[in-house]
Amino acid sequence: MASELTIKQEKFAQLYVELGSASEAYRRAYDKPNLDPSQSSTRAYELLQNSYIAKRVEELRERLKEKHDINKDRVIQMLLEVINDADCTFELAKIKEASKDDSRRLYRMAQLTKNSDKLKAIETLIKILGFDKDDDKPQEKIQIEIINGKGNIKDD
Repeated sequence: MASELTIKQEKFAQLYVELGSASEAYRRAYDKPNLDPSQSSTRAYELLQNSYIAKRVEELRERLKEKHDINKDRVIQMLLEVINDADCTFELAKIKEASKDDSRRLYRMAQLTKNSDKLKAIETLIKILGFDKDDDKPQEKIQIEIINGKGNIKDD
């Protein structure tokens, strides 16, 4: 597969998998550090439309997954841990009787476990599980009642 690509295309594919940014991968692979962001974005997009480059990127990703023993179940498990850690931290923060040392540790934990981390993990899970896709099934309406910061789903 790699032999069907030019040296710069191969470098682009490798950098794209490594960096996760097609624009940055383009700038580095093609030695264009000062290229306008819109131009690098357009050129990177065009490269990713090349079937040989797309196949190479997929091949490199698969190798990376195998090397690090990463699969969808493991990713989901890690994301659920982020969500659970955030929930646990916020529950601990409600404890009024904590010692001064415990309060300091809890504050540090809270700084590391942000609500935005939880939301990002939820968004990622939604995408992985395909819940962000529209389907032809009729949507069930639910009513959510917020009481003291907790959401309760009411069945009609």
